[in-house]
Amino acid sequence: MSDIPRAPTALELAEHQHSLFTFERLVLVAVMHVVLTLSCAALVFIGHIHVLALLLWLGGTVILFSGLAMTSDRFVR
Repeated sequence: MSDIPRAPTALELAEHQHSLFTFERLVLVAVMHVVLTLSCAALVFIGHIHVLALLLWLGGTVILFSGLAMTSDRFVR
């Protein structure tokens, strides 16, 4: 192994881009789930709408994670 840096190959660039897209999607879903959870908590504590907040949180969580699972194969080579 030499100390001289070399330019990455096309395959290495494609693998890096794939892992970057996958990580970005995971972070986006995590942020959207935090926002969903906080908005449902606001409905519970401020709006006193317990059942609606629970149903919205459960439905939103299922939709977020199923959407992530269904579209995750889109970036696979």
